[in-house]
Amino acid sequence: MGRVFCLLLSFVVAGCIHSNPVNRLNRAVTVKLVLLRDHVHERVASPVPEVVREEIGRVLKARNLVPEFSDSEMLKKLGSIRDTNTRLRLVAQEMGKEQNGGLVLLIETRASFYSQLSGRYRWSVSASLSLAPADDLDQVHSD
Repeated sequence: MGRVFCLLLSFVVAGCIHSNPVNRLNRAVTVKLVLLRDHVHERVASPVPEVVREEIGRVLKARNLVPEFSDSEMLKKLGSIRDTNTRLRLVAQEMGKEQNGGLVLLIETRASFYSQLSGRYRWSVSASLSLAPADDLDQVHSD
């Protein structure tokens, strides 16, 4: 089902299993969160489903991370750009200098239809996560 499904499944399973307590930061840290779905054949980005946003926001808040979701205007800007580092820079610039110590989390997804066999559709789904301090994008961690 792809990495997006695995990511969502891990969030859901992690929320259902009673294991060790969640590690929380000592102070609240703002996370500028950009969740987008790149279109395969166009340079356009769409928002991910609301249920995904809500679940990721819930997981972040449990760790004392304050999610600040990007707006539709930012998605329009980022849709025409395919380079992750350029996208991170634009998001960090939007945060401004007053958000010193904040983080930028960029989750890029892409789903493409690639075949239909016996009435069944097959999709290829990929996801890329990039996390960096807003004031030092050279320290980006990607998966």
